[in-house]
Amino acid sequence: MSLSKSTKVLTKSQWRSLLKQRLKLLSSREQKRKDEALMQNLVKFLQNQEGIWASFCCIPGEPDLQDLANRCSELRWVYP
Repeated sequence: MSLSKSTKVLTKSQWRSLLKQRLKLLSSREQKRKDEALMQNLVKFLQNQEGIWASFCCIPGEPDLQDLANRCSELRWVYP
């Protein structure tokens, strides 16, 4: 199933499955670049935010966002 050519509306579960499959195909180097791009986009978004934010500990295969709190130290962080 192609992300660009799909006209079917996917459920959240289907999107997650599709993206996990695609991420498995990335090399370690590509995965690190994608993780850093995600971190940069989150930092940019969070620069204009305030209040209390939550983060998570990643499981294998997920981006590690632990440094996000350090990069956005003006926000209050909680960890579920």
